[in-house]
Amino acid sequence: MASHRREDARRASPSEHPARVAWHRLNPRGLDPTRIDTLQREKKSAVYRLRGVGHDGSAVIAKWCERETGLLERYIYECILPQVPAPMLHFYGFIDDHASAEHGWLFIEDSDGKPYAPEDTEHRVLAARWLGTLHAATVGEAPDATDAPRLESSPGRHLEEIYAVRGSLLQGLTNPFLDRGDKAVLEGILGLTDRVVAKWDQVEAFCARMPQSLVHGDFQEKNARVRLLGRQTALLVFDWEFAGWGTPAADLARFTLDAGHPGLETYWSVMRQSWPLLALQDVHELAGLGGIFALIDAMYWERYGIEYEPWTGRVRAREIAQGSMLNFRIYSGWLSDALRAVGWDA
Repeated sequence: MASHRREDARRASPSEHPARVAWHRLNPRGLDPTRIDTLQREKKSAVYRLRGVGHDGSAVIAKWCERETGLLERYIYECILPQVPAPMLHFYGFIDDHASAEHGWLFIEDSDGKPYAPEDTEHRVLAARWLGTLHAATVGEAPDATDAPRLESSPGRHLEEIYAVRGSLLQGLTNPFLDRGDKAVLEGILGLTDRVVAKWDQVEAFCARMPQSLVHGDFQEKNARVRLLGRQTALLVFDWEFAGWGTPAADLARFTLDAGHPGLETYWSVMRQSWPLLALQDVHELAGLGGIFALIDAMYWERYGIEYEPWTGRVRAREIAQGSMLNFRIYSGWLSDALRAVGWDA
């Protein structure tokens, strides 16, 4: 069904385009798009820009996604973000896909603006203030309403991922398409993950005493834009499909992996208004842990490339293994730096 939906979008005339059809089901009297741009098209999702249908003739983003993802984002846009005193994109609504019970359509204001540039000090401070405002406004227990989707962001998930990564690293040591230097890199990463596992009780204890709030879960350049609203520059963030409720470490990851962290004091100054016991050192440690969590996630998704499957053709197996090793060499250096940042390098 998913592939049929992609073919429908590719072949449809403007009046029959699935995004336009869904938009008019949501807004029967809505304006017709002057143009439909394809921004992304994958096996189980697609993103389109409907030009001229929003407020004041603005564009609207139509996101075709798995129904569970759409319901999660709808709940966040409708029930949680309105209480956050920060600029947010306008949410137009969600509607089930009449052609696929497993999918739905999400309609959100087009973020427009300039891409978020973390190397720009002004952007980083703006991002830190936005994150601080989000986390401070949502500090507390996760919603327990019967209609609330499951919102969870636990350090325990990352520990499970570490063990999965370690299993793949061990398999990689027997991969005939990796040379001695590649395997030395994998052994080095195994040693680094040993240190993380050894510290995990401390990680759990630290996260347990930190504030629990809504966490975006995928805060990075591709999911944020900087735009002028009136006379003020604002950060607009979208794509909440990985959102959860827990320690905000994951959202601060980029402040560790990128050079410097000029925004962490800004984040702290906003957060301590809701959490007075939060120390600046706690914020730095949260960012450090966030960097480690982000690397665990990255290795978790990359791990299959270093596992050798006999049924894979030799040429293809070699290409996959060597491609993954390029990333694992990068992760090795980053993980070493991240451990050093939290004092786990000894």
